Amino acid sequence: MKTISNTNELLGNYDGVYGVKTGFTFNSGRCLVTACKRNNLDLVVVVLGADSKKTRTLDSVKVLNYIFNNYSKIDISNIIYEEFYKFENFFSNTITVEKSNDIPIIELEKIENTVFPLKKDEINSISSEIYSLSRISTPTLKNTKIGEINIKIDNQILLSSNIVLKNNLNKKDWKKYYKDLLQNFFKI
Repeated sequence: MKTISNTNELLGNYDGVYGVKTGFTFNSGRCLVTACKRNNLDLVVVVLGADSKKTRTLDSVKVLNYIFNNYSKIDISNIIYEEFYKFENFFSNTITVEKSNDIPIIELEKIENTVFPLKKDEINSISSEIYSLSRISTPTLKNTKIGEINIKIDNQILLSSNIVLKNNLNKKDWKKYYKDLLQNFFKI
């Protein structure tokens, strides 16, 4: 039987710690890389330059406690799509499509990740900015970028996604102009 020991004081003594590495060099001092998972937060904390094992462990615990006490994973997908739907209504009432009867249909490009570790009070600081064309010339193809939505926290962009056309916008041909002219003439 062989006994295996470990110099990582947090393994088995701090809830959620599952690794990683202790170390020492003369240039960097005592070091500890700690991996810890709790409450859907998976963290890696690196402490370098500690004078003693005790200091590196205490510093790691302070960082872990601070993060677990102040941060949580927040899914901002509801915020993104709510802002986009508001914009979609505004867009459909204000956009000008030149020389076409086609009505533009817009959508957000696929967003891969909408979950972010945020300070628990930052959810109230989330804002959005939407930029888009106000006039579209034709022909314009499906999937053309016509705008962008930015989700921000304290003026820092957290997430950005393109707004694109879901359909082609075709230019009117002479037949459509003639048909429109006749319809307008008989409406009078």
